[in-house]
Amino acid sequence: MLVRNVNASSSFRGLGRSSLVSIGRQAPQVSVESYLNNVAGTQVVGYNCVASLAFLIYDILLTLHQEWYGRESLSTVPNFVALNTLDSISWNLTKCLFFFIRYFPVILQISVLFVGTPPFTFTKRECYIWNVYQGLATVLIVAAVDYILILRIFALYSRNRTIRYLVATLYLLELVTMSIGVGLAVPKLGYDDLCTLIDVPDTFLIAAGAPIAFQTILFALTAWRFLEAVKAGWGNVPIIQLLMRDGTWAFILLFAILLGEAFLYGFAPEAYTDVLYGWLNTAFAFCVRTRPCFGSSLILTFLFDSTVKGYRILLNLNQLNASARPSIYVTSPDIVFSSQVVTGPFSEESYQLTNLSRSPISSTPGSSSQSDARQFDRDE
Repeated sequence: MLVRNVNASSSFRGLGRSSLVSIGRQAPQVSVESYLNNVAGTQVVGYNCVASLAFLIYDILLTLHQEWYGRESLSTVPNFVALNTLDSISWNLTKCLFFFIRYFPVILQISVLFVGTPPFTFTKRECYIWNVYQGLATVLIVAAVDYILILRIFALYSRNRTIRYLVATLYLLELVTMSIGVGLAVPKLGYDDLCTLIDVPDTFLIAAGAPIAFQTILFALTAWRFLEAVKAGWGNVPIIQLLMRDGTWAFILLFAILLGEAFLYGFAPEAYTDVLYGWLNTAFAFCVRTRPCFGSSLILTFLFDSTVKGYRILLNLNQLNASARPSIYVTSPDIVFSSQVVTGPFSEESYQLTNLSRSPISSTPGSSSQSDARQFDRDE
């Protein structure tokens, strides 16, 4: 029975810390009780990873109709695909980032599920290479999501060059710091004979802290601009409300998950430290913002979380844009000129606009239309 439990747990080795390994470091001997605890913890982590992945895929399917054409029904997607090819779609950087953030984390998370599972077993060297792959993928996802967030700040501070240059500089520093932190920490990860991570160096805090600090700065800038807009009477503008709403709930959600992950790394048994890792990735993708709670599967965590966050922000902005456009042209018998807008009932002080022409207009019956016709002929 003990052997079966061990084999069952091995099927989830790639779901949590098991996917992060290091070459050259040997794990210390552990007791039977500790080993069984690791088996149970690895299974719990695996179940949560699968659940978070299922939620992420569900949310993608739920918003698929928004991705293709705004408020159209999902049932018409086949017709859309038949009538439109990729060649007819105007591709730009933002659209490419959207598809990358939306689908790459799913592909990455699925691939991680099979690390260390029969028959997908790896040597220590291959585990290390896989860990490097996760680190690079994390940096790419964080860079993509943060770039979209920066565009929001640029739009809010379009006339403030100081803020724009400052944010761009901090963005580059964040990527450099993260890359250095991951590069220094990955080779020092400790693992056991099953490639299960049992030791995480403190240098991972560098990679985890940079995105958190940068995210806090972006949220502060967004909140400050929103307060200024409210004072100026722009608080009810839909785009301003949307940016502040998405920025607030995404920041709070990710901060809470990161704090919970940090608590697990500090106080939970070794095998349970990655329970929130899959959910953190899903939250980042679902919300909009980023990063990480670096730890073991920390690289993936970092990665996936960035993902979610990003595509939801873009979808919300697109939905706002679509709702502002009427689906059909609306006609009305009433014509309102920009120089005469009716704001209240007529009174004795109201007056009728007169025609501007180069000749006087007769007030006798029937002369008005004739005069207008002569005036039109002269203008022609």
